Amino acid sequence: MNEHAAKLMAEKIVRELFRLSQAYGQALPPSFDNLLHDFTVMIRYDDLATVRLIFHDGQRRTLLEYVYRLQAGTVVSNSPHDPVGGLAVVPLAEPFSMSLVISYNGKERTYAPQLRLRWGAAPIYTHNGGDQCNNPHFGKKTGGRAGSDIYADHNLRRRGRVKCFSPEKQYGFIIPDERGAPEVFVHASATTGRLQAGERVSYLPLVTPRGIQARAVIREE
Repeated sequence: MNEHAAKLMAEKIVRELFRLSQAYGQALPPSFDNLLHDFTVMIRYDDLATVRLIFHDGQRRTLLEYVYRLQAGTVVSNSPHDPVGGLAVVPLAEPFSMSLVISYNGKERTYAPQLRLRWGAAPIYTHNGGDQCNNPHFGKKTGGRAGSDIYADHNLRRRGRVKCFSPEKQYGFIIPDERGAPEVFVHASATTGRLQAGERVSYLPLVTPRGIQARAVIREE
């Protein structure tokens, strides 16, 4: 990939990383310019595989993870009307910490002298059960050359009752169990089958520019 295209791709990822870290009240250790420079170099050499922004609890267990995958190929969306566009934030309870981890494609890094930051081998992270949601909008931003996913631990799920759901309009609303919490928008792409008013469900709440939306909706017995 030429330098200009690599920089455009790197900038999309770095901007999202900084916006996410600010949304969670955290600070990325590298400067914007240094991170943009290094990602541009690695993408240009076709050696950047994944970028992970990981949030941990006090025991260093993974609570939440934003994953950006390079060379994702064709991006598949659950629905052309999937409403979860832009930045999506999952509510986290304090205290938590944040880590930035990258992994390579395994090539010899002859370009290492061009980098401004020192990148070590990525540690292996495991998930103790959770939800993974695809964000097709990031893939569209990069023409299918990168994809974005959100992983969230099961403990971040919320519960509630379906207030209403329109099969024709493909969306409805959930009333959370938390007293005083606002109703949550749910799109048909966030669940399997048709939701019915009064059903008990659990869901992953995403705070988006369009309000709180439910993803990974599961009916409860």
